[in-house]
Amino acid sequence: MEVKKDIIQDKLEDLKDNAQFQKELKEQLAAFEQQRTRLKNVVHDADIDVKGSVHIGDKGRVSGDHYDEKNVIKGGTINAGGDFRLGDDENVE
Repeated sequence: MEVKKDIIQDKLEDLKDNAQFQKELKEQLAAFEQQRTRLKNVVHDADIDVKGSVHIGDKGRVSGDHYDEKNVIKGGTINAGGDFRLGDDENVE
């Protein structure tokens, strides 16, 4: 295990000085950040156990639909002792 740790540490040190790697890493992080900002109210592989009610979504005014994924459950389990609701409240005055 220590040998693997040393090898990984050496590789990381090399990558810190590698301009091409740094450029590609920066591009990948920017793409991830852009994608991440388009997700809202997404539950991914979570096990939720609540004695009361569960509401996944916005309350009050709807914040728009400019998302790739919104109000989505992917994997995991939800156990609710009360009501379960997925989606926004659309209280428009």
